[in-house]
Amino acid sequence: LFLMRCKVLCFLVVLKWIQVTPKSWETKCPDKCKCEVVTSPYLSINLKNVDCSFGDLREIPEDLPKDVESLVLQGNSLSSLHDTLSELVDLKELDLSRNKVKSLGRNFLFQNLTRLKYLSLANNELSILFNDAFQGLQYLEHLVLAKNRLNYIEDSAFSGLRMLRTLDMELNMIGSLYEDWFLGLDTLNTLNLAHNRIHRINQEIFTGLSSLQRLSLGGNRISSVDSMGFSHLVSLNYLYMENNLLSDVPSDAIQKLPKVQILRLDSNPIVRLRSFDFFSLNVTELSLDTMPELQVIEAKAFCNLPKLTMLHLHDNPVLAHIDPSAFINVPSLQTLYLHNNRLGALNMLVKSHLPLNTEVSFYGNPLICDCNIRWIKQEIEKSLNASVKFMDVDQMTCDQPQSKKYKLVRSLKLSQLDKQCKPVIINFLSNGTLDMKLGDSLSLECRAEGILFPTTHWLLPNGSVMNQTTNTVRVRLTSTGTLIFYHLKAEDAGLYVCVAENSIGSSRVNISLHVAGIDINLFPSGVSSTFVTLVWNGTARNAFPVYYILYQECDEAGREVAEVKQRQVSVSSFRRSHTINDLSPDTLYRFCIAFQDGRGNFVRISCTIVKTQNADFMLQGIQRTSSVTLATILTIVVMSLTIMCIATLILRKYHHRLYENPEKCGIQMDTLYSPLVNSVGS
Repeated sequence: LFLMRCKVLCFLVVLKWIQVTPKSWETKCPDKCKCEVVTSPYLSINLKNVDCSFGDLREIPEDLPKDVESLVLQGNSLSSLHDTLSELVDLKELDLSRNKVKSLGRNFLFQNLTRLKYLSLANNELSILFNDAFQGLQYLEHLVLAKNRLNYIEDSAFSGLRMLRTLDMELNMIGSLYEDWFLGLDTLNTLNLAHNRIHRINQEIFTGLSSLQRLSLGGNRISSVDSMGFSHLVSLNYLYMENNLLSDVPSDAIQKLPKVQILRLDSNPIVRLRSFDFFSLNVTELSLDTMPELQVIEAKAFCNLPKLTMLHLHDNPVLAHIDPSAFINVPSLQTLYLHNNRLGALNMLVKSHLPLNTEVSFYGNPLICDCNIRWIKQEIEKSLNASVKFMDVDQMTCDQPQSKKYKLVRSLKLSQLDKQCKPVIINFLSNGTLDMKLGDSLSLECRAEGILFPTTHWLLPNGSVMNQTTNTVRVRLTSTGTLIFYHLKAEDAGLYVCVAENSIGSSRVNISLHVAGIDINLFPSGVSSTFVTLVWNGTARNAFPVYYILYQECDEAGREVAEVKQRQVSVSSFRRSHTINDLSPDTLYRFCIAFQDGRGNFVRISCTIVKTQNADFMLQGIQRTSSVTLATILTIVVMSLTIMCIATLILRKYHHRLYENPEKCGIQMDTLYSPLVNSVGS
């Protein structure tokens, strides 16, 4: 029986070998090329292959076998493609990568290649795709356009590619996406747009991609995603958005992805993970590592994630606080990576929200080895019986207090760690000083670790306690102790004190805030009863593309009159003066030059108070002008008449002198008299 089984197995192996072994291909092969039957790595079938790669070819060989099924021309110096390809009607694979092709033109280059399933134009010099570039390729499954210079694609460039499954446009110069590009690509499975210059995902861009499973958008400049940006991607399993410019998790958009399993948002400038950012997603793996500005993870940031098994939160250099209730209803979580952050502690309440036997990496953090580390020490000692299993414990070292600095957590004794201790405030600043500019937004965190869990509050520069009842449109305190300035004013500068308290004691951390003004000064250069001309100077005159002149009536103390609406006018940064008209006479006005912050609020840079002239000012000016004008005219007339009289007298006197002394006359006498009759001797 054993021998019989061996024979059957050997027969099956031989049969399989016969099936997969490429058949020979007897054909005349062009120079610098190799012709043989090979197994396609893309289509997994045997094809008659002509490989002319890296042959320094400047043109496609004209003597290619007409029955070729796979043509490899990569790594040559082809700059244009001609009609030679149109004769190769059996082609299923065409590799034109690593050449110098600049354009596919409008000449239906591939229209006869109706059997083509794989086309690579990677590593060329393409910058434009016209509508008919891929005309005739109705059975194409894989199109590779990576590493070109694409910056303009006509609306229907990919129309007709009804069987396309993979579209790779990585490493190009694409700045915007358009819905028309993807219409008709009903079978597209993978779309790679990584490492382009895309700055925003607008609504319903991917409307036609109902079969898409993998979308790569990493390495772009995406700063915002419309809430409907991912709508219609009902089959998407993998979304990669790492290394972009997102300042917040695009939670509204990703909520529209019912089947997403793996989500990567690494290396984005997100400052905090907010409550419900990932609410009720079906992800199995979530990656948020190497985020340079991530400081805080708020309560319920990871809430109701029933399928999440792996969570990456490591190598975030300023991540200093995770709320004890950050992980709620994550029943499938197996691995939580928290290493190489700035976490001084992990609150013991976190343990109660994690599933049994969750593995946690916590090394590479500046650990506070007091009561805050006690529960972790206990879990390490339990080893196999621990409910939370800490990985690489030999790399977990203390940073505070100084007496325990650099000691391994494993080496500490429980007797050295108090069960309760006063709060330790998390210092999010390295030196306790903040240098900001007028109009900047700012968030100040007041968070603390301790057992019992501490309460926190802020002391303002004037000594008062900031609470939520004193919130304004511009300054707000959140329930978690975050003090938010939506745009800073000069009067916000001063010493802010974060205070943390529990029944054991209290702690304080001082933050000195400096608010630098913008070097622009506004002052009046001309004042009338109905208009004021304003000029401004300073080194920051071109700091913003547009400025605004705000003006409103004010009282003697410079306070704006509430009953009178503030008016505004925009001025270009290239201008240095502006005249405000239609003002009321004999009225105090407060003029300010300002700019708009990111929230649309006006931030005043420099102000001046001007009182317009009274109503008689213009009339007096007109009267003075009329009197001066009349006097000037009369003076000119009198002077003209006087000059004319003097000139006449001088001329008469001169003529009279010539009459009395004829010899002084310069005129010959014979020119004045000619005899009527000639003399006799003539």
